[in-house]
Amino acid sequence: MTGPGYGPNLVSATQSERGLEVRCPACQHQFAIGRESLGKEVDCPQTYQLRAYGGEKGLMRCGARLKVSPCVKAAGLTAL
Repeated sequence: MTGPGYGPNLVSATQSERGLEVRCPACQHQFAIGRESLGKEVDCPQTYQLRAYGGEKGLMRCGARLKVSPCVKAAGLTAL
């Protein structure tokens, strides 16, 4: 989801009962990150199973580049 002159999408981590999680704005996949990822760039790990009309199968990876904010929001809070 990046184009010429654009950087990674900025995302905020949420602290939940399961730990720190971020949601990819490109594919909406929510995944866990470690505290060491705060303030750094990560790639979305989501993969999709593709099925073409000709019967071909394959995997496609989202791979969107994300910049994780160093700030963490508590679970249950929503943006205004």
